[in-house]
Amino acid sequence: MRVAGAGAIEALVRVVLGLLLAASLANGTAAEPITLTARPILLDPGDPTRTTVGQLEFRGGVRMTSTDPRFGGLSDLSISADGTRMLTISDHGAWVSARLDWDGGMLRGVSTAELIPMLDAKGVPLVPPNADAEAMITTPAGRIVTFERQHRLWLYPGEWPFAVPPQALSTPPGLAKSPANGGLEAAVALSDGRLVLFAEQLKVAGGLAAWVQGADGAFAPFTFVPMPGFEPSSAARLPDGDVLVLQRRFNLFDRTARIVRIAAADFQPGAMLAGAEVATINSPLNLDNMEGIAAILASDGGVLVFLISDDNFNVLERTLLMVFRLGVP
Repeated sequence: MRVAGAGAIEALVRVVLGLLLAASLANGTAAEPITLTARPILLDPGDPTRTTVGQLEFRGGVRMTSTDPRFGGLSDLSISADGTRMLTISDHGAWVSARLDWDGGMLRGVSTAELIPMLDAKGVPLVPPNADAEAMITTPAGRIVTFERQHRLWLYPGEWPFAVPPQALSTPPGLAKSPANGGLEAAVALSDGRLVLFAEQLKVAGGLAAWVQGADGAFAPFTFVPMPGFEPSSAARLPDGDVLVLQRRFNLFDRTARIVRIAAADFQPGAMLAGAEVATINSPLNLDNMEGIAAILASDGGVLVFLISDDNFNVLERTLLMVFRLGVP
């Protein structure tokens, strides 16, 4: 999460919402239905005919809202292989699962949503400041989640609703030097299972700190080089093994998302990686504080790329879910 000027009010909101989460499901193991409203959005509100940006073709999007105060702050997502279900994580330590509704190959809605608090190692629902979940990696063993403020990697075994407490995993060297709100914001697993981690604000010579796991499981540093003013906010593996890295520049005057592609073979210790641009999304196109990216193989053999935004529980921001087909020349 990235919030300019966060202070005492934000901290109080975090605590209150965290306590609501914890109190709502005392046993921490049962998913609770929540009501979501999903209104379709255009790629370009001023031009309904526009369907492309960079190498991406728009395949629909929605703005999600809920009267449930626990909904919001979505920081990353994963999509089922058939594209019918999404799983997201929030800044306040919650899982949110929902069905995706399609019509003619376009995303039109979101329904049958459920929410459940994330558990700590003792099986107790997380509360702030221990609940700032930022990135999620799908693995055969379960979901690995990265956290800021108290920087760590946890593996939640099994599948939704994740009733088993998480296991702590080793963290990369130097991570503790990250700013509290600038730690592991983006993470992905390569095709061979090795993890790649990106720090949001930990500066090193030439760029930002990042790490790639070796065959022995140890993390080795490399450097990620974003465009000036941008920070990595999520990463996703493509079906061919390459990686998409989502970057965002988000402030009062500029809301921009940029996606780059990095070849899997390029993730080597000591490398300096910037990636090749796939698309840059900015005004007048629809976007917000874009924090999550996922990619799946489409039924027609193409690749669908999903983006989700984090509203930071702020009325001036929105929770958007957008879908694109990758491959526009």
